[in-house]
Amino acid sequence: MKLGYSTRCASGPSFGACHFLVYRFDSRYGFKPEMGESWIFQNVDATAHALRGQLGWYTGLWRSATGKVYVAYAIGEVLVNLDPEPRAAPWREDPVPGTLAGIWGLDDECVFTWGLRSGANVLYRFDGRTWTELPAPGEILAMHGVAPDLVYAVGRDGLVARWDGRRWTKVVTLGRGVLTDVYVVGEDEMYAVGSGGQLLQGSIHGWDEVLNGSGPLFGVAKWKGEVWVAAEERGVMKLAASKLVPMKPNIKATGLDARGDLLVSSPAVVAGTADGTAYFGAKAVDAAQALKSVPAWSRR
Repeated sequence: MKLGYSTRCASGPSFGACHFLVYRFDSRYGFKPEMGESWIFQNVDATAHALRGQLGWYTGLWRSATGKVYVAYAIGEVLVNLDPEPRAAPWREDPVPGTLAGIWGLDDECVFTWGLRSGANVLYRFDGRTWTELPAPGEILAMHGVAPDLVYAVGRDGLVARWDGRRWTKVVTLGRGVLTDVYVVGEDEMYAVGSGGQLLQGSIHGWDEVLNGSGPLFGVAKWKGEVWVAAEERGVMKLAASKLVPMKPNIKATGLDARGDLLVSSPAVVAGTADGTAYFGAKAVDAAQALKSVPAWSRR
């Protein structure tokens, strides 16, 4: 059996200080939760460390500013490591009922995870001590915000909703279909993108469509005063005069983290750039070296 590898969910301030997910699978079939492995990696300078892995599906990862990492596990657990040093233990396993599909946080006292439970949308918030169930505004695919009372969620059926710390308010936009990511700069500036090529710009007062039909878009962030977009088929792009301009077409980007350097996720590589021009990355296939001493599931 030939093994395949893919990467996703890079989170952190830079390529040299980030966590990300690696999937290992039978290359004939691609990654399947019941047949593939999920691994949590940590990059420290030029070295990638394999921290934890198992058969099953880690669906999302978020690293806080303190270096703590939170991982959504589809079986209904959030895996938490409070130690920023590259080590396999200790991992805390917090039970969070449901099939978890993603995770994002504002800080270590405001972390959200979402998914489905008994066919219904479900959402939880961690306050630094316990996970509390909140009402879900719909099927969430991504969240972002700048304060506990200024958080936005986007998802299926054109979902855009604001959490004000007490309740959700759904926002009417021109977005249709699946909205895949959202980025909040502040009350007067925020962005969302969709798999149909939509790029929306908004504020707490309303939203407008900047462009549409430009091919699938999967990530958006404002970095160094400009709007950057992860457009898998066309790579890393930048918004200029209501058009998307290719900046790094060979990185088939599916996600962005702009809290320090620009950190880019793609199925083939995790990369970072400090200036938007020079990129440094770790290829998914390089995970084979880190995992060479760990037998694949079918050989155990």
